[in-house]
Amino acid sequence: MSLDLDAILCGDKEDLIAAIDTAAEVALNEGWRITKKAQNEKDPIKQRELIKQAENAYTTHSPLICWGLLSDSIPPETKRGELKPYVIHAIKEFTNIMDIWRRGNMLAKAREIGEKLQKNAAIIGDAQLKLRVGERLSLVQSAEGYALFAQKDYSGALEKFRALERTFNEMPIEDAEAQIAIRTYALKGGNYLTIARTSMRWLGAQVNDLEEELASAEESFNTAIECLNHSGEQDRATWESNIYADIGLIAEFRGDLHKAIKHYRDSLKTSKQGADYDMQVAVLQLYLSRALAKKAEPEDIQEAGSLFSAVEKYDSEHSPNSWASDEPLIRPIVEETSALIYQQE
Repeated sequence: MSLDLDAILCGDKEDLIAAIDTAAEVALNEGWRITKKAQNEKDPIKQRELIKQAENAYTTHSPLICWGLLSDSIPPETKRGELKPYVIHAIKEFTNIMDIWRRGNMLAKAREIGEKLQKNAAIIGDAQLKLRVGERLSLVQSAEGYALFAQKDYSGALEKFRALERTFNEMPIEDAEAQIAIRTYALKGGNYLTIARTSMRWLGAQVNDLEEELASAEESFNTAIECLNHSGEQDRATWESNIYADIGLIAEFRGDLHKAIKHYRDSLKTSKQGADYDMQVAVLQLYLSRALAKKAEPEDIQEAGSLFSAVEKYDSEHSPNSWASDEPLIRPIVEETSALIYQQE
């Protein structure tokens, strides 16, 4: 359904906004209902049909849902002025569509719409809107990077992670509520670390070439910890464990095994136990095992071997999806650690 911009500019704004609010709420509820159904659908063909239904639900219930409102042909000053409430609604609704396309693995379409939404959110200048769009777009860009990992296109993956870096830098994270700030700073640091790991493992870079990325990662992680310390975040243990493990990786890359081992131990101690956290615990055991094997003291080798046995057990029980989307990053560490341990036995 097309949108009559003249009618919007000349009509009764309050009545129209009220009507749009009602229609948008209906669209959101119906679209989200179908989206949840799509997430649980195992048949790929049926899942795509449901995704299309969800997309239609978001786009047909309200005349506001119009791509034209986000067009570059409308001057920025008009978007910030008379059309502002309508553009904001359009951005919010299309953000939901972007997320549907991401969940349906239609990443190129999701990124295209996300980049347009990011540009329009910047024009509007609302911090929460920029955060909302940036957060969803970051998930798309990360998924694109990992998809290229799976294809062994490491240069292409690095480009995606660099684009993700720019997205994080454009987000006003300092204006976010505590939970979102913690998550975003942690993910931002993790992305810097992924850039460093990708560059060193597959693209021939040396640690010294990537000190800027490592320093930026460390800064983001420290800010996440600071936010965590001032919040009542219920899932504190999970965040602390992940963040300190990543700080340990930075120390290991810089050659400070003593500091890395301390962070890995703290991380393991903090990590939650139980089936939902098996992978997290196994990754931490792997990191600690590798660092101890590198240190190569007799008592360290013994502990490294014990830890690595637990990693191998987890790996065999969960193969071929042991490390989920992190498989391209974790599998080489498994192989490296295995070689370090067994050559010293």
